[in-house]
Amino acid sequence: MSTSKSSPEGLKPQECERSSGRSKPPISYIPTAMDTTKVINKIKVSNKMTLSVTVFDEGSPEQFLNHVQTLMEIISQRGLDTDYEEAWKADRKAEAKLTAATAAKARYKGTDENSPVLQSWDKATAAKLLTSEALGSAGQAIFLQYSNQLSETARRPWTTIVGEQNNCEPWTDVYGTEHPTKRPASWTSFQECDQLHVQTVFWTDAAEQERFYISNGLKKPNRVPIRDFV
Repeated sequence: MSTSKSSPEGLKPQECERSSGRSKPPISYIPTAMDTTKVINKIKVSNKMTLSVTVFDEGSPEQFLNHVQTLMEIISQRGLDTDYEEAWKADRKAEAKLTAATAAKARYKGTDENSPVLQSWDKATAAKLLTSEALGSAGQAIFLQYSNQLSETARRPWTTIVGEQNNCEPWTDVYGTEHPTKRPASWTSFQECDQLHVQTVFWTDAAEQERFYISNGLKKPNRVPIRDFV
């Protein structure tokens, strides 16, 4: 919401807020100033591009949300989401082949240990093991990219959330439904962990609170042009 034009330096809350100080919105019109030492990580997103990304330590809800959006863009730019999708497709194909090979093995009544049926099952089993490992690695790469851009302090809530969502039984999804069986690190579980992580900073009704703040709590400062304010 805040830019150098819409929120010039030195602008005070009473200049743009009708009820300044009564209640704090999720994201204020005037950004919160944070005096922190920045740690920069260099992230290679392609052979021709390297990004400098700040490790998030602490900040306002708006700064946190901007950081999360940046991380999602980096994950996309590095192709980690598409890598996971391709690994998932390969794993599904391997599982289908193993299912068919297992059914053929069950029907096989011969005693030849080198029969094509048994060899096919061995091959399908080995292939499924490889695709499962590749899928797990692809999922872990996404979680690792996210956590690497959080400081040790800021990473603690994220680590707790991931521990309660992945490879844990039972676990509770974002809708409050409890599931009795474990689930591995996946693109779906990452999205849910990210949503839960954002909720540690924002209220559950943050969108409604922000909408009310914009429509009822703001007024145009005299030194901000209408175009920039809108």
